[in-house]
Amino acid sequence: MEAIQDRRVTSIFTTSVILILVGIFLFTALLNREYGLAVLCLIIFGISFIFRLWTRYSHRKIKVSSYLDRTKYFCGDNVSLGIVIENKKFLPVAVEAFFGNNKFMSEFLSENVPEFEDILLWHQRAVFNWKLIANKRGVHAIGPVRTKSGDLFGFFKKDTGPALTQQIIVFPKISDLKQFSLPRRDFFGAPGGKSPVDDPVYILGTSDYHYGRPAKRIHWKASARHFRLQEKIFESSHQEKVLIILDAEEFVQTQSEEAFESIIETAASAAVTISRQGCAVGFLSNCIMHDSDNQFIPVSAGTSQLSLILEAMARLKFETAGSIVNILKKGITIPSGTSCMFFSCTKNTSAQELIHHFKYRRLPIVFYSFEKANELRKDISVIKAPDFPEHEQDDI
Repeated sequence: MEAIQDRRVTSIFTTSVILILVGIFLFTALLNREYGLAVLCLIIFGISFIFRLWTRYSHRKIKVSSYLDRTKYFCGDNVSLGIVIENKKFLPVAVEAFFGNNKFMSEFLSENVPEFEDILLWHQRAVFNWKLIANKRGVHAIGPVRTKSGDLFGFFKKDTGPALTQQIIVFPKISDLKQFSLPRRDFFGAPGGKSPVDDPVYILGTSDYHYGRPAKRIHWKASARHFRLQEKIFESSHQEKVLIILDAEEFVQTQSEEAFESIIETAASAAVTISRQGCAVGFLSNCIMHDSDNQFIPVSAGTSQLSLILEAMARLKFETAGSIVNILKKGITIPSGTSCMFFSCTKNTSAQELIHHFKYRRLPIVFYSFEKANELRKDISVIKAPDFPEHEQDDI
């Protein structure tokens, strides 16, 4: 954090040098029996003492709290941060709230970060609001927001307590994509048709148990919560299942962070498009996560699935945890019938190894290099491809 400068108002009551001079004048006035000057010096000392004593007790019974309109945002959304300061005593105080690190705020959330000041009488409160802009994907700590209180003239200020911070999650930017196709592997009939077979791997939810159904459908934990029998609701086996894989290894090696952010936005847009089509979707990456170890989101079509995937993409750091193939071999189960969208920098050795791994398991996979992923997007904000190293490529 950058150093915070002293924000006190300079005056004769706060400057130590001036107070020392006033003391010298007082001593001289008493020696020469100049009572008018002596009274003036005593008044200055008295006012300074009262203001210091006022400030000393100003922070007592001051309650400070902060709030956000929500904690999860998309890039470009407005962030509303509020600070509430309550004076729960009879002594009136002057309060102020400001960000202790303006450089961080201007770089990540907003270029204009105002500061607020107000006077609180007895048992009053003040509400300060900042309107910020979430313009960068990731997990960010808004703040620290510092609050101070003091005398009504603002000569002295004292921190009311520890600085406040709020954490937000900013999802990747979602863009419109051109039409793209995936290799389908349906068990019964055409996609979208009513399938007579339920897939026991994917549970959509529960409902009241209908007598005559198999007992293995009963969800015992849900039944205990509702005090009546509940049965599991499964997805049909015809439903398309798509796993989105993001390999960041070569992006990190070439320090192409801007390209990495661009391909995350494309992968997130693909996840939203696939989910809106009613398909089950999952996510896998070899990136290190911010405050999480959940690099794999199993394929599902639950109501909160898309939110889980977007949050996982928001938590991705520009660091890798090893080869994507090695992560796949650590007990990750991908059900049969799953189509895969594989996003990577180029078709390097690691990418080709993953493609052959999926071919061996008879899982259809579509490879998207950085340039090919850029071609999927309709917006004009995509960046040009950096000078990635060339690799020998074979057809998928």
